[in-house]
Amino acid sequence: MKAKVEFSEERFNQELLLLIDKSDIAEEIVRLKEHIKACSKLLSSSDSEGKKLDFYAQELFREANTIGSKSSSVKITQEVMQAKSIIEKIR
Repeated sequence: MKAKVEFSEERFNQELLLLIDKSDIAEEIVRLKEHIKACSKLLSSSDSEGKKLDFYAQELFREANTIGSKSSSVKITQEVMQAKSIIEKIR
């Protein structure tokens, strides 16, 4: 005996949009780029800004974690792991 499965196209579309929204890493990429620019500027200055650098390292790590958690791509996961290793060196 086969169970009858009902399919709602509207519900499917809602779930698909939700999945797409949850996996979108564009915002994190933008923030990551801005944090990298700020770190580069800070590192090239002659001032000693340890606390600011620590703050940016924390933000870089946070964005990398978010990207890793949103992605189901093995390649992106590998890149995130490498980025986190580099960020730890900065700390």
